[in-house]
Amino acid sequence: MQLTIYFDLVIIINLVMNYLLLWTTARLIKIDYRIWQLSLSAICGTVYTILILFPEMRGWNNIVMYFVISIIMVNVAYIPIKIKKFFKAIGYFYLITFLAAGILMAGYNLNVKSQFSELTGNVNLSLQDTWIFLFSIFILWIVGKFSWRIFQGQVSTESFLVDLFIKFDNQSLKLEGLVDTGNQLSDPLTKTPVIIVELETILDILPENILNIFTEYDLESEIEEIAAVLSNTSWAKRFRLIPFSAIGSQNGLLIGLKPDKVILNLYGEEIVTQSVIIGIYDQQFNQEVSYTALVNPKLVNVAVHN
Repeated sequence: MQLTIYFDLVIIINLVMNYLLLWTTARLIKIDYRIWQLSLSAICGTVYTILILFPEMRGWNNIVMYFVISIIMVNVAYIPIKIKKFFKAIGYFYLITFLAAGILMAGYNLNVKSQFSELTGNVNLSLQDTWIFLFSIFILWIVGKFSWRIFQGQVSTESFLVDLFIKFDNQSLKLEGLVDTGNQLSDPLTKTPVIIVELETILDILPENILNIFTEYDLESEIEEIAAVLSNTSWAKRFRLIPFSAIGSQNGLLIGLKPDKVILNLYGEEIVTQSVIIGIYDQQFNQEVSYTALVNPKLVNVAVHN
């Protein structure tokens, strides 16, 4: 059988496919990634593919080398990464690779030209077949872009409950929060994500002078007065005003306080971050639920993993 290869296409296709496989893996298991690391890893995989095309390097074309190269690629793409997360990344990387390979095989077999290749003994990788790779790229992009939303639509609310630990000075508070896609609030200046917490829940860890402010003033009708008083306290640097829109309140303002840190316990892993604002809400979310905080989903993505 004669094999016709267009070298430039092999390089371009491998670079793009490797990058998308790594990007989709990161999106699916919520790993922080850097573009330059994904690019470098994609180059590593492409170099390996090019090398095994040479007759003298055919000994590298085996399952053991595939496994070694995949480990190198995942390490380069996501380092530093916890060992548990690393094995999860390897598993998802293989899963997505098999998905992409299946799409490519199906596309090539559906191509009318492939029927003639069996008769002529020729296999061609040419520009006329690039639609197959473009289709695979599109599918990978869809999986990586919308997988989190699709996943959220298939699980119960309880799957998104997390334990929170909020720390102000020497005081800390444990509460239960819901990772809520409806909460996209952030500090308008720093773009820091906001966790909305019920006022009654957080009062116990506030200093007496700050507690008195929240108990003496109404958070809905006296927001300007609260802002003025808070600006003259030792917590002035913690104070934020967070604009929000809701039914019946298109131009609302939420009092925000910057904690020393917040710890989220998500599926047995601790996520620690200082890049967060606590938004104070003076009503109960729902008497029938256990959570007293609404967590911005961006925190699950960008927080620093211990």
